[in-house]
Amino acid sequence: MKAPCEKRFHLLRSIGHALKIFAVVDIILATISIVVAPLTFSINDDLIKQFSFIGLQPSTGLLLGLMLGVLIFIACAVSGILLFAVGELINVFLAIEENTRLVSLNSQNK
Repeated sequence: MKAPCEKRFHLLRSIGHALKIFAVVDIILATISIVVAPLTFSINDDLIKQFSFIGLQPSTGLLLGLMLGVLIFIACAVSGILLFAVGELINVFLAIEENTRLVSLNSQNK
């Protein structure tokens, strides 16, 4: 029978959960950016004309917005996946610690 095991490292558990929540928010923002960036740049070509060549094609803003949206999506998705992985890694380390402590207590009781 499994002995009741006290939960330790409450702050580390909270950090693991917070990292996973931040990861989900990051992936949601990545999904939103793939839609918002092309719309933002396609509406206003004047901003692009200020910082680049004068003879730009009318669809340059949309193309730039698509490229920027995809780049932001990839960067945010990768960072979200990495944050989620670190949160899960903290949970795995805590589970290893609990199992090791339980085995140690069981071997001392025998």
